Amino acid sequence: MFRPLKCIWATAYIVLALAVSPVLGQDVPGQATPTTASSGRPSTIRVKQNILVKKQEALQRQVNDALRCIENASNPQTLRDPQGNINLVPQTDLVNCRRQLATYQRELQSLLRQSTRLGQDATAASLQLQRQLQVVERAARLRWLSE
Repeated sequence: MFRPLKCIWATAYIVLALAVSPVLGQDVPGQATPTTASSGRPSTIRVKQNILVKKQEALQRQVNDALRCIENASNPQTLRDPQGNINLVPQTDLVNCRRQLATYQRELQSLLRQSTRLGQDATAASLQLQRQLQVVERAARLRWLSE
């Protein structure tokens, strides 16, 4: 009689742990979270979290490239014409690199907002699971008391 209840409890705790772990900050930023083979299929929240982490890593590489581009374009470039005169070369790359950097920073902010919403979704899912668990516990207590 109590075996189905134990199974429901175990499942509820596993799902609750998976849903709440991103909210509690147990995951290291910048690293994809591995899925465990024992839990079967990863939760949708965990999958979305891994996708966001991968996107953040890719964007961070692009930001680093844009910063390197700005640094290189900021160096004064001089050319000498055939007569030996020094001519400063205009740096159009600097403007382009700054625009790219601003674009990447906006995309990173968008990812941050998405991860915040994902954390809120995980919190809501964990609260829903807690409520379902309480309902199951009450039903089991009522069955036990009625016997």
